[in-house]
Amino acid sequence: MFILCNPHNPGGRVWTREELEKIGDLCVKHDCLIVSDEIHSDLVFKPNVHIPIASIKDEFKEITTTFVAPSKTFNLAGLQASAALIPNKDLKAKFKEIQEQQGFFTLNAFAVAGMEAAYRGGEQWLEELLAYLDENMKIATDFMAEHLPALKPMKLMPLTFYGSTAANLLSDEEIKDTLLNKGKLGLEPGTKYGEGGEGFVRMNLACPRETLNDGLERLKKAFS
Repeated sequence: MFILCNPHNPGGRVWTREELEKIGDLCVKHDCLIVSDEIHSDLVFKPNVHIPIASIKDEFKEITTTFVAPSKTFNLAGLQASAALIPNKDLKAKFKEIQEQQGFFTLNAFAVAGMEAAYRGGEQWLEELLAYLDENMKIATDFMAEHLPALKPMKLMPLTFYGSTAANLLSDEEIKDTLLNKGKLGLEPGTKYGEGGEGFVRMNLACPRETLNDGLERLKKAFS
């Protein structure tokens, strides 16, 4: 089984068609099922375009289970609403069998109504959200360039998260202590996501601008 995160979390990488084709072709060649987590698929900024791997080739569709949910995009996590998209009838039957064994039969009534409302009527709201988040990213990038040039923002294709590295300045423990004790700011360490995350922190920019500006000032205070 190949587990794909598309777009990637936490880096925000939006995979290209060519990259997804290579993954899919390898999985077909080696008789490998694909489980594709596409929960962030709506939170993609131009010129990037989200491409579901199951949409590229019929061969990919037959081996792919795609998971989606309105919880990230529309802030509906409390409804516990999600969906598994399984075109292959045999895979779908096996999935439903396991669901029933675990006692999962259907969504609650509020989840069904909330999911339908979000996907049917949320397009304008989503467009406004993306514009707001895009401006938040610009504010954060400009702020760091002016006040914290030693901290380098990630230039990957971002979603709602923003990474920066202080690897050349402090150890991970020193970064954590400096943020908490000097800046009174709690950010997720990159090491939470495994090897390669050293020197990185994750800052959620999907917030009101007042909160963002306060967080940036705290970041400035921490590393000034």
